[in-house]
Amino acid sequence: MNAYLIERHFAKIGARATVHPETRRGRTGVTIDIGRDGEGEFFDIALAQPRLADVRVVDTQPRIRHLLLMSEQEDGKHKFLCGHDERHWFVAAVPERASVSNVKTAFEALKPITVRQREDRLKVKSRKRNRRRNEAFIRQGEWFFVAVPDWLRVDERLVFRNEPIARGAESLTCARSWCGRVVSWSTSARSIRRV
Repeated sequence: MNAYLIERHFAKIGARATVHPETRRGRTGVTIDIGRDGEGEFFDIALAQPRLADVRVVDTQPRIRHLLLMSEQEDGKHKFLCGHDERHWFVAAVPERASVSNVKTAFEALKPITVRQREDRLKVKSRKRNRRRNEAFIRQGEWFFVAVPDWLRVDERLVFRNEPIARGAESLTCARSWCGRVVSWSTSARSIRRV
């Protein structure tokens, strides 16, 4: 693993990155955080000792400011989508069950299955699938919003208006997103929590 080469790939997408040995006790593998200093945000990549994991950049897309990072450790391969969305740098762990080889397939792997199915059903063109808005959804960061089908009747008592939304403990630590009208029901293990 060449730390300088990894930092150069991050520079191609307009980001700063530091690669260094992990100093916190009890950590294993690779830890990727967004740090902040006097120059702004940067990717902080820490590798656990004593064995440094093999970390490399799989794909870089400078035009959209994203790259796919992979670490190979004793417990397998782990992939991370790193990039810039709206105003800040982010890192997202790509689901390990997904076969991901580049930034485009990482975008697809991070979408909920119901969103991918809706795109297929509505025959959304490939070039429109990773936009913030298309025929199937409106995306705000990690949130995907889909229109309620005309045939679905929702009890008005279940509709929340001007509702702040967040996932899990994020509701206490991050800037909240707001919905004009939202109906919440769980279609997966990840459900929306009212804050």
